Amino acid sequence: MMILAMIGFSIAVIAICTGLLVFMMGGLKFPDEGRSKP
Repeated sequence: MMILAMIGFSIAVIAICTGLLVFMMGGLKFPDEGRSKP
């Protein structure tokens, strides 16, 4: 049970970190798209 909890937690952390990286990279690469949209 503990092993499954640790694996699930690690996957969640990796997913959150990847999402933040993609969000920041997208904001830096395409700042005009976010501004043009209402």
